[in-house]
Amino acid sequence: MTKYLAAMAIMLATPGIASASQIVLSASNIVGVSSAYNQGAGDNGPAFVANGARVTGVYGAGNLFNAQIGQPAVENFTDGSYFLTGDGVSSPTVSNPFVAVDLGAAYTLSGFELFNTSNGHVQDRGTATFAIFGSNVLIDDGANGSRIGGAPTLLAVGSLMVHTHGVAPLAQSFSALSDESFRYIQFMPLTGGAHNLYQPFAMGLNELKVFGSDQNAGPGAVPEPATWAMMIGGFAMAGATLRRRRMALRFT
Repeated sequence: MTKYLAAMAIMLATPGIASASQIVLSASNIVGVSSAYNQGAGDNGPAFVANGARVTGVYGAGNLFNAQIGQPAVENFTDGSYFLTGDGVSSPTVSNPFVAVDLGAAYTLSGFELFNTSNGHVQDRGTATFAIFGSNVLIDDGANGSRIGGAPTLLAVGSLMVHTHGVAPLAQSFSALSDESFRYIQFMPLTGGAHNLYQPFAMGLNELKVFGSDQNAGPGAVPEPATWAMMIGGFAMAGATLRRRRMALRFT
């Protein structure tokens, strides 16, 4: 009976394979950027290139994923630890700035953590309102690289609080608005901080963290028919043993 009980224990203790966890991203996951802050040093670059200037520049989109573990550090005025869109003065601007990201696989997304920039050099360079969309389709967007296409699904929308300069950015959590699976997401700052001198441009974000379940992992461990048979047999044998013990105690 020992092997039956062992099979039962394994069955009951085996957890599901798929579970929501952080999808750790890096600059290499970025597939499109509409603009990045320039300061006249060419950070924006003539066009998007994977791991190029729009991603790896001082205020490039790669900064969204440079502190995926733990809390982002305190910013100084010019450390370039955050992403910043064009300001309309020293770098190009677009009407709908975006950062498109390839998650590497289809995920059912559970939520997001956003850390607004706390840069106070030009009062408030953070993002006031934002949206995140999901899709399984990428389309070419010329000099901007790729952006999501098809019929994008709204995954998150909200407002970010203003952070005090000299204090580490704090996380704000937003639950995903859809339980569909997506491979691509697109972050879009919609409005700049209330005190931004370059409103509505120069919208920044320190870090973006994404959470979800990999759909390639499957829903969980499914027992083989033989294992089911062993488990049922084990329950039957355990029940019979308990009945015999009760009868033996009754007649002693």
